[in-house]
Amino acid sequence: MATSDLTIDDIKAPIIIKFQQQAAAMIKVGAKGALLYATKDETQEDELVIKEYKSGLGIENIPDLIKAQIKKAFLGEPNKIILATYKTSFDKIANKLKTKKFNWLVCDDIDAQSDVSMFAKEIKKFAVVFNVKADSKFVVNVTNPTVTEVGGNVIDTIKYLPRIAGAIAGLPYTMSMTGYTFNDLEDVELPEKIEQGAFILNMEDDGIKVASAVNSLTTITENMSESDKKICVVEAQVRIEEDKRATFLSDFKGKFKNFYDNQMLWIAAVIGYYKELAEMSILDPNYNNTTEIDVEAQRNAWLAKGKSEAETWDDLTVKKNTIGDMIYEKSDIKILDAIEGIENRIVLM
Repeated sequence: MATSDLTIDDIKAPIIIKFQQQAAAMIKVGAKGALLYATKDETQEDELVIKEYKSGLGIENIPDLIKAQIKKAFLGEPNKIILATYKTSFDKIANKLKTKKFNWLVCDDIDAQSDVSMFAKEIKKFAVVFNVKADSKFVVNVTNPTVTEVGGNVIDTIKYLPRIAGAIAGLPYTMSMTGYTFNDLEDVELPEKIEQGAFILNMEDDGIKVASAVNSLTTITENMSESDKKICVVEAQVRIEEDKRATFLSDFKGKFKNFYDNQMLWIAAVIGYYKELAEMSILDPNYNNTTEIDVEAQRNAWLAKGKSEAETWDDLTVKKNTIGDMIYEKSDIKILDAIEGIENRIVLM
């Protein structure tokens, strides 16, 4: 087909298909994340050794304790585990981990918890830590001092973090960790004080469960809401951002001239992607999940360039006056939280 024979639908179709694939991946293969498990091994010669595992089978040539931790983490069914063993300290190898593709990070070295928290916030990846008040939507802070495994073995919770992180990483985007049962535990020690931003395991009638699947965020700033404290909401938010960024870079950037009709190709593809996510109950199907050209941002960009008449342009005029190489986009979506409570009001007649 000659270039002149291409229609708008021919151009738009690959982008829409890519978004459909991204959406489907959130339920299928992509629904289970990659866990980066960092741990200290003073017996190794190199400062950092990295290995990858797809299951708890075939784990060879590593210390038995680390092997046992990996097998525990796989109980949560993450897609894969990237094992990063270091000889001295986490901070010395952190920069080398930035190139690794993972969704969740955990480290069972008690001396590394603050460094892991800071690293996760810096690179905007999720991490599970022990007793660190990170105040971040990217950091989950577990504060139970100890847990008791089935059979009566009491361990410090720091050594149970890989199990917790594996469960979170392996959970589909359509579910929440709230109420998740750890069947390998028979008891848990509650912290002396339960504070906001703490991820708590609690003994209930039918087992050890997650009381509420929250991250460590406690300070709500502008452009945030209480939903930013929920792990499942923020996970979906980050995944959507990553999907859009990846699709833009691979299928849109540099391939289209910057005028209104081409910008609307992108807008239409994104709206279609949101529709897919709504059908999967990741976004609220009863909400008008949409996106559009950010008129205010684009108008301000023209004003900053000295185009004073942009102040009086109507919205459509602003949209049609694209600027430079930028698309200014503004989305309005509703990511679904999980049902965690009920208020039961009975009126007696």
